[in-house]
Amino acid sequence: MNTVQQKHLWKFARGEAELQLFEAWLYSDEELESVVDGHVYLRLISCDFSDPEAVRQCRKELWSNLAVNKQCECESARNFDTIRVFRSDLRRDDFVHWNYDQFVATQDTSFKPSDELDWRYISRCKVCGTNWLVNHPPRNFDGNSIERVSDQLVEDAKNGAWPPIGTKTFG
Repeated sequence: MNTVQQKHLWKFARGEAELQLFEAWLYSDEELESVVDGHVYLRLISCDFSDPEAVRQCRKELWSNLAVNKQCECESARNFDTIRVFRSDLRRDDFVHWNYDQFVATQDTSFKPSDELDWRYISRCKVCGTNWLVNHPPRNFDGNSIERVSDQLVEDAKNGAWPPIGTKTFG
């Protein structure tokens, strides 16, 4: 499975894909049938994307298939995701989840804007290379978040141009 296919499939499995765009991509990718489990592929191409329950079931089957081979938690974390401080297993659905402790274990967290803002930093996954903006505001147990960011945002931050707090950049 190539990187483009993997990104499209994970985005759909996480519930972040625009269904019309995903469906169009699904039918146009001529190699997908050879790289996705046969049962899952048939389920996807026969899915009624106008039926929320059918979409949920397709996402569930795809998630189970993709999760077997995931290299790190980055693939299963949404572009912007919240962190519950006292729960390491973050569930958004009865099948979509990722483990924050496993996520942190693969991150290089050495880049911070300053010592005063030690609760905000950019990390890079040692496995897949994904950049994340991580926010852990002091004494705010509901406002903790991770956000996937672009290489350009990382370069801008290194040059002192950090994104405003609370801005979703989706790199």
